[in-house]
Amino acid sequence: MFGSRMPRVIWRQRRIFIALLAVAGLVLILGQYTPGRWPGRVTVIAQLLGFGSAALFFLVRRRLRRRIRSADYEVCAHCAYPLCGLPEEHNCPECGTPFRKQELREIWREWLGQ
Repeated sequence: MFGSRMPRVIWRQRRIFIALLAVAGLVLILGQYTPGRWPGRVTVIAQLLGFGSAALFFLVRRRLRRRIRSADYEVCAHCAYPLCGLPEEHNCPECGTPFRKQELREIWREWLGQ
């Protein structure tokens, strides 16, 4: 199914984090070309965007790890829906992605370093 590929949930989180950092960098660059008192203020805004997006990224990642561990690694790798109580091979009720629970456990343990 997934092999050693990155679970889609983690891929999406990383993509959002990179987009937020890109916005912070863009604000920082635009602030350098703004006349008057704005460059200092824009730098502060860019730093807040950067640090805020990093903090948000790590909080969301921590929450996902807790969800995965509490569901005994039986979580859809596409949408992070808990799959407890479903047959060993089935489709995710949330997104319709086919899965095998043993493969999901291996994928999540590999990505979480367990």
